[in-house]
Amino acid sequence: KNKLTLRNKKINDFKRGDVVFLRIGSSRDLVVDIADKQLLKSGNEKESQKEWKAQLEHQLRKRFNDMSLLSKDLKKVGITHASSNNIKNWMSDNNYMLDNDDIFLKLLNFLEFSEEESNRILSDMKKIISSHQSASKIIKDQLTNIIETSNLNELENTGSQEFQIGNTGAKVGLFIIQAIDKNDLKIPRRYLDRILDKSDFYG
Repeated sequence: KNKLTLRNKKINDFKRGDVVFLRIGSSRDLVVDIADKQLLKSGNEKESQKEWKAQLEHQLRKRFNDMSLLSKDLKKVGITHASSNNIKNWMSDNNYMLDNDDIFLKLLNFLEFSEEESNRILSDMKKIISSHQSASKIIKDQLTNIIETSNLNELENTGSQEFQIGNTGAKVGLFIIQAIDKNDLKIPRRYLDRILDKSDFYG
């Protein structure tokens, strides 16, 4: 078996010679992709997510897009951590629900969902989160198998090697860190978590 092991690491802890895993050929999160295509069969869960976020955006528009006013009104009904930044985060596609079930139900009530609708949405959001956890395990198991059983000569000789994750059709790559720039570089969010080409900088 190969000696590489799979583990999470903070960006600041990376060093020269470490091997990183990145998806190739798509900017879409592989966890979300597998969860959507293989684990969430009906699609109802995603519709529920869109539904409550649309209502939150509607409440913001009712207040002339004044985030501070929406924040104030949410705090009045007991959602005490409804800062402007948190509300923006709740509106993002990467957010599924608030951390606390009871507080999330308070938010759904504020958004004028019935008790039955609120419980359905809460259940659907939990299904999405659970599917992501299952998808993460699938990816980790597949990667562990790849690392343990594959010939990694290409990685050792060239600094990178491509693989396919099971029957998902998704391609991933292992990349050896050759050097780390000490200077901070601001790049668009869409460029995060993928390999950049010269054309990304110079066109």
